[in-house]
Amino acid sequence: MFFGLNFNEALVKNFEIMNNYMDQMWEAWFLALGSFSWTQAQYENMAKNFIEFGRTNRDESMKMLEETTRQFRTNQTQMQRMIEEAVASNYQSTNLSFESDVDRLAQKIDELSRKLDKNILEQK
Repeated sequence: MFFGLNFNEALVKNFEIMNNYMDQMWEAWFLALGSFSWTQAQYENMAKNFIEFGRTNRDESMKMLEETTRQFRTNQTQMQRMIEEAVASNYQSTNLSFESDVDRLAQKIDELSRKLDKNILEQK
């Protein structure tokens, strides 16, 4: 028995946790790629508009380019923050599970060591 679970059950539980973590990581990556794709499409549309409206005032065009660049950076920062939060959340929940297992294992080892020391002393 391993903390109320046999070894196979504990192993299956750990694999389920890791599988869930990997699924969420893939979702975060797909979300990031989707955001980058959308941003690229917006940038391409802006470039096409810039070419089509080549007669427009240079200052207005520069403002549009600066705004698109600023929006791209904002989207990129938001996406990075979302990915970091998802990874941190998954890591924290996984890490807490493993930490509690390790703590319980350490307590059990201490308990068994005391019993072993007691039995050795009684046999002398």
